[in-house]
Amino acid sequence: MRTIDPYEHVDGIRFGSSSSAVLERLGAPARRSTNRDGEDELCYPDAIWRFLDDRLVECTITVGASVHVCDQEVASFRTWLPNADPDAVNICGFLVSSVFGIAVDLDDERYEYATIFERGRWDAFL
Repeated sequence: MRTIDPYEHVDGIRFGSSSSAVLERLGAPARRSTNRDGEDELCYPDAIWRFLDDRLVECTITVGASVHVCDQEVASFRTWLPNADPDAVNICGFLVSSVFGIAVDLDDERYEYATIFERGRWDAFL
């Protein structure tokens, strides 16, 4: 089960960690690439870990099983987040919570993706 401590870590991997620390913990990714913003991405089957200047800045997960956020079990971020953070905002197809540091993709009806980000990362949108 995944665990998220907002603005601190995803599955015990802290924001600010280096890509080598994530590689050491998770092993080789299915692929490694650079996104259009110049960020390094380690792509695993159920998560993409993004690095800016070799610092972990966000992680996008595929929500397939329950996730623990602040000791709360979450089966669906689309259902949970509007209740957990009534001030979450809908921006460009994402429901973004500045309280939890989570952005949920609302455009893909087949799968649920959630991006967990470091403090300040999505501030320009809020």
